[in-house]
Parts: sequence; C-alpha cells; structure tokens
Amino acid sequence: NRVKSGIDIKKVVYDTDGVTEIYPETEFTITGMLLDADGNPFTWQDGDNVNYSGAYHKYDKDGNRIVYKGHFADSSNISFTLKAGEYIRFINVPEGCTFKFTESVSGMDALGYEFSEVLKEEVE
Repeated sequence: NRVKSGIDIKKVVYDTDGVTEIYPETEFTITGMLLDADGNPFTWQDGDNVNYSGAYHKYDKDGNRIVYKGHFADSSNISFTLKAGEYIRFINVPEGCTFKFTESVSGMDALGYEFSEVLKEEVE
C-alpha cells in the first residue's frame, strides 16, 4: 500500500464575534470511520508486524503531543473527544482511504454553543 502522511481533525471554538478562538474545558465527542479504497475497515502494520485498526497522535492546543501512537480497535467505528484547540492526527493512512467524521451536537445549546461549520484542509 502507498501511504499518505495523515489526517488531522481539530476542534475550534470561536467567541461570539466569530473571529476570536476561545478554549473552554468542554470535551466534544467526534465519531467516524476510516475505510480502504474498497469501502472496508482496514488494519495498519507497525514495525513489529503487529496489526491494528487505527493509529493516531493527539495534541493539545499548544501542539504538544498528549497521546503517542494510540490505537482504535475498529476503523469503521472510531470515537474520541477533543477540547477546543486540541487535534488528533491519524498516521500512515493508506492512499485511497475515505473518511467521514461527525461531531455530536446534542447538548451544545444547553452549554451555550452553536454548531457552525466543518472546515476541511488537506494534510500533506
């Protein structure tokens, strides 16, 4: 398999002005999937020939790695939480992979948040 460098998913929260980033301690739940070119869940293989379904690093808002090479058991059923400014980077994602992630918006209104939009950027 050819490998693409990664996929980043970042949580950004803006103040009511829509411009200034803010960093509340609220954790937001993200769910999704990574599938191979044929639409099937896939596994990665590390240097020790150990198979696993998903590898990632998690970073805080300052870019410090807080989880090193974490794993998901099933690439078709991924769930994680992010605080504002944090991001997760899926590593060694095979070329041709498709992905879809959604954020749970239930309860956001009660917390004073409003869902705005999803921003997509290509990771090189």
